[in-house]
Amino acid sequence: PGESEGEFRVRLADQARLVAPFAGTVMSIGYNPGDSIVPGQVGAVLADLSSLHVDTTVDELDIAAIQTGQAVEITLDALPDQALMGEVAQIDLAPVAGSSTTEFPVVVTLGSAQEQVRIGMTAALSIQVAHKEGVLLVPNWALRLEQGSTDIFVRVLGPLGDPQQVPVTLGLRSDLFSEVVSGLTAGQTVGVP
Repeated sequence: PGESEGEFRVRLADQARLVAPFAGTVMSIGYNPGDSIVPGQVGAVLADLSSLHVDTTVDELDIAAIQTGQAVEITLDALPDQALMGEVAQIDLAPVAGSSTTEFPVVVTLGSAQEQVRIGMTAALSIQVAHKEGVLLVPNWALRLEQGSTDIFVRVLGPLGDPQQVPVTLGLRSDLFSEVVSGLTAGQTVGVP
């Protein structure tokens, strides 16, 4: 009462207007014109494509070595020849709920978003937890643990070509190689029997 039809339409239009909390790109719209609004259903998805990140998890055995600010090499399945750089931005204190293993959520930001990168792409991450130069490396397949011992050995070829078991002390390790702190010298041939 007391309002004209034009004023009422203007007021309804103002109430139906959506304003994004940040500048971004509309990724999807959950409704078509004329659809009824369903409480709890997403109306629109808005993304800030200028700042992309990767959500991942890290196993509890490795999480102690992860810190915010560490460099991360990112390889996307869709762009296998292009390595992107990022950094660890956030490490959750609580593990993922309902998982059969204990893993902690980690967020990695991309240094500079590439034009070809799309939301939802599959990524492989390599987080650099330590860096050393000029070290002696041995492939992990060559390492042996003798039964009943905690010592680690490698087999090297002796002067007459015969294999000899040599104890080694290891430093840093990756999925493929281990640093040998003592027990080997550069140039020795390691192998398996």
